[in-house]
Amino acid sequence: MPQYLNHHLKLHHLHFTEINELYISLSLQAFSSGLVGIFVPIYIFSIHFSIAELAIFYIMVSLTRAILEPFAARLVMRYGPKHIIMYSYIILFCYMLMLYFIPAHPQLLYLAAIVGGIAENMFWMARHIDVATITSSFNTTKKFSNILLFSTIAQALAPLFGGLTASLFGIEYALLGASIGLLIAVLPLLKTPEPVVPRKAEFRIFKAAPKRHMIASFAINAQTVIAALQWPFFIFLIVQSYGDVGIVSSASLLLVIVLLVYLSRLKNSNKNKQMLRTGSSMRSGVHLSRTLAQSFTAAMGINILGDLTDTLVSVPYAVNFYESARKYDIHAYLVDMEIFANLGQAAPWIVLLIASSAFGLKTALIAMFILAALLTPLLRLIEPLKE
Repeated sequence: MPQYLNHHLKLHHLHFTEINELYISLSLQAFSSGLVGIFVPIYIFSIHFSIAELAIFYIMVSLTRAILEPFAARLVMRYGPKHIIMYSYIILFCYMLMLYFIPAHPQLLYLAAIVGGIAENMFWMARHIDVATITSSFNTTKKFSNILLFSTIAQALAPLFGGLTASLFGIEYALLGASIGLLIAVLPLLKTPEPVVPRKAEFRIFKAAPKRHMIASFAINAQTVIAALQWPFFIFLIVQSYGDVGIVSSASLLLVIVLLVYLSRLKNSNKNKQMLRTGSSMRSGVHLSRTLAQSFTAAMGINILGDLTDTLVSVPYAVNFYESARKYDIHAYLVDMEIFANLGQAAPWIVLLIASSAFGLKTALIAMFILAALLTPLLRLIEPLKE
């Protein structure tokens, strides 16, 4: 019977390549992390930690990542990106379990922040080096759009499932589901050998990447934190429901898929610049519109526009990012860019920490949306000098 099925279903033709195993693994990781990702600030706040403790938690995550970036790059050089991605999944599994046990053991909060920072540090450095290595410059837009398409489908569905699970059974069950999913995400990476990556790099901090690229990295990551974590937190303050936050976060799935399929068919060089400029301008407007959200319906409409404009920005930004990584020293460039990315991720929490103590939580969050609108145009600085 197995031979019969194999012959007629042609299962022997199902084979893995470096790029499609990356699609599958990153999609599983995106779904697993997405089950709880946007809910972590809500979860920590709802188990009676203060907004100051929540902000310090995320500041510690980001600063841990920033400090360890050169170390992560050296690990990738020595062991290969796939091995480091697999190790990061296992550490993320531990991070999820620590979050699960925080209500009973609140002293785990800041230790979880450090563990989460280590896992994210390893994952993103290895992911960036892997993608920069195995995507050719001729097909970068198409290949990255495909990677983003699979990850986006997974990440867009995840908050819906995570929110419903949290509403019906408790957020703890979503954390357990995310933990199991991260272990499953390891399996596709076992199918092909490590890609060949450069084994030498000269780490001179803040010397490899152009300064304008580092500013762009700071800006895009700061506004992403505001949109991906602080905005769902603001929605929760309005709707008071994990399920409703999940529905809002997943509402734009179909439109984003259509847009990504369209972008995957574009040629590389001729439309990226205009798409980045148009998308960043529109995204600034979306950030400003968040300040007016006072209902579930308004939040859903704004989130749909936000996800569409984020896609218009993220694809051309990533194309420039990975092409620049290949142009310069891959490891050294990515270390510089990731350090500034981590500082960008810490900055909104530092500002929120200060603003919330002075003006109150809701007013401080509204101020964060204005800050995101001001920062978003700066990501255009990653545009190459020669298109």
